[in-house]
Amino acid sequence: MHHILAHQNDTGQINLLKASSVAYKKAKSKEFLFTYALCFLAIGYPAVYIFIKNEDLKHLLFALSLLITIGSWVTADYFKGNTTKGALLKEQFDIALFKIPWRFVLRNPEPDDVVLELAGEYKDVPIKDWYPSNLSDKVPQNTAIAICQRISCAWDIRLRERFNIVLYFILGIYTFAVLILWAFKSVDGRTVFLLYFSTLSFYSHLITMIRGHRGAIKKRKEITSKLDIYIDNKKDFKEQDLRDIQNELYYIRQEPSKIPDYYCRLYNPKIARLFSEYVENINGLYNKA
Repeated sequence: MHHILAHQNDTGQINLLKASSVAYKKAKSKEFLFTYALCFLAIGYPAVYIFIKNEDLKHLLFALSLLITIGSWVTADYFKGNTTKGALLKEQFDIALFKIPWRFVLRNPEPDDVVLELAGEYKDVPIKDWYPSNLSDKVPQNTAIAICQRISCAWDIRLRERFNIVLYFILGIYTFAVLILWAFKSVDGRTVFLLYFSTLSFYSHLITMIRGHRGAIKKRKEITSKLDIYIDNKKDFKEQDLRDIQNELYYIRQEPSKIPDYYCRLYNPKIARLFSEYVENINGLYNKA
């Protein structure tokens, strides 16, 4: 294990990660409630318009869709607050681990009592070895920090790319299923228009999520491509370079489009194996005479 990672499993460090996870989870849980509700309504609309044909139910579903959309707008700042707190706690973890200076204009770290309170709410799988423990100590210290920053970005890219595929799949299957219903039920043009108009919030919400993930992926790829040039060619990183990268990480960790925890748990083990192999390749590069 590289010496910069020697303390990543200390109690204080793990508490920061637990607290960050809880803050993100609070933002995610409320945000995805809106997503699940809109998906439920998207299923309900075809049933009401094509099969049940009840005007009162149509009005009720439309009103619910409108209220959910307005609710997501009204509560956006609350979600952003928890997201920002999660990003700040991750920043505290990295700063304490990497020993790089805080950004001057960044607000003060979260107090210990806040960290302990949030960490106490953590009920998920145990956290250990946030960054790969197989990184060789022969890698220069600043390069080792840059590798960890690169892994943080690339890990997120993989998760977002996979989750975007799921979102595309949901949109495609839903649209295809509705088209099949129209074909077999000989739905008139007015009903088609009303159905599409009613499901507009569903389409808009998922498309906004997809675009958000695509934007986040683009930002992270810009960072990783720059880091790869330096890491692969054994170029030296200055402390200011690392601080600049950390600034970018802090901002992109506040991305509104998020990935459900269950999806992260599903793919994290596989991604961990991929990055363990990546680190071994880097070790081989820097262990050469």
